[in-house]
Amino acid sequence: IVSFNSCKQCNSGKAVVAKQDSVSLPAPKLDVLNQAIKKDSINPFLYFKRAQFYEANNEIKNAITDMFIALTLDSLRPEYYLYAAELFKKTAEPKRGIALMNKAIATDSSNTNFYVKAAELAYIDTTIKGGYKLALNYLNAAITKDPQNADIYFYKGSIFKEIGDTTKALSSFQTADRKSVV
Repeated sequence: IVSFNSCKQCNSGKAVVAKQDSVSLPAPKLDVLNQAIKKDSINPFLYFKRAQFYEANNEIKNAITDMFIALTLDSLRPEYYLYAAELFKKTAEPKRGIALMNKAIATDSSNTNFYVKAAELAYIDTTIKGGYKLALNYLNAAITKDPQNADIYFYKGSIFKEIGDTTKALSSFQTADRKSVV
């Protein structure tokens, strides 16, 4: 696993190396991506593209590895964090995705998508005691950043509905409806 750092490795010109599992995937596209990475091993976009390829071929572990490399090379790209978290949603480790979103929030606390994605991961992770409460905390933090975002209130309503608090669910859904009209 590659750690998250600023792009010191990018600036040093040193290649980032990660061991990929050997897989038997459609060779032409993977070969093109591997050759491009071989020529430009510090280009985070190439790892991002290869991660997408791996995901499309159900090689989630390899996709996650490539996303960690992409984030090591460029820790300021919101789409890299969000995509990596989506990959963790497909594993039995959504907690790792939450940790990733916390790192993203530390990088850019104004991006409400990070809070919403962390809430989604907390919501689906049945191993987290108080996962619904954690999800609501992330959504409340998102509301402080963007109080006009109807989607955030809708997500809150969904959580309240799930936990059986119909009064708060209805209120959240009504707020979402009012915000979507504005």
